[in-house]
Amino acid sequence: MSSSKTLALQITDADTTCRGVSITFFDNESLASASVEGLAIQRMLTFAQHSSMLTFVWSDRATRAVSASPAEYPLAAVAIALKNAVHVKDAGAIPRPFDVEKIREQILKHRLKLDMVSERQILLCLDHEKPSLPSDLYDPSSKRLRRDDEFEAFVDDLLFAQHGVGLNPAHLSKFRLPIAVILRELLENTDDHARTDLDGSVIKPNAMRGLLVKRIMQQRQVPTQRRRSRAAPRSKGRARGCNRMIPCARRCANRRR
Repeated sequence: MSSSKTLALQITDADTTCRGVSITFFDNESLASASVEGLAIQRMLTFAQHSSMLTFVWSDRATRAVSASPAEYPLAAVAIALKNAVHVKDAGAIPRPFDVEKIREQILKHRLKLDMVSERQILLCLDHEKPSLPSDLYDPSSKRLRRDDEFEAFVDDLLFAQHGVGLNPAHLSKFRLPIAVILRELLENTDDHARTDLDGSVIKPNAMRGLLVKRIMQQRQVPTQRRRSRAAPRSKGRARGCNRMIPCARRCANRRR
């Protein structure tokens, strides 16, 4: 990072590092974990907040993939939505400009794909200069957060769509209401407290919020009960023949007969 606070990021097909933060957009297993990509987005926003300008250099493969489905690459989508960023294509000695305006519009108009074919998606809320709020979360006419019942329907659709990947909707139905309540509460908190600074002014240059939706498949491990050893030593004060620290009253009564 130079003295003029201009940060240059090299975005390629392989791992690159920016001030200790690994930024990888493709074929990176670490981004599949629950919180890694969200943390990377937070760090990038912090860089942007403390930099006058960021320069992103995109490889050809990165350019093609992001242009096709930008909302399916949350970290890249946030980079494109930054207000104080310049984007160029890596063309050897002379980088070429990378026009991201159409891609940016595509990100901001994105509607959540319920089939979750991509495993992860992002809905972005921009609150600076030209505010943009995703219609999945906000009513387009009033610009207000959608009602409780609309969030419940939104979560219902999302959970039911997971039936296509082998999950039983009957097992997911018990989570629908808690998820809808938590989701709306969190978004309402960001709406009330994450758009402005302490003076009440809109955060500059990037007042940005978002919902990162990610499907994570995990194997459920059920703990097995360990068998008691027959030769376990008896502790002082236990009933005769009882191997428990707190003896069962019925068992001990039978042994005293």
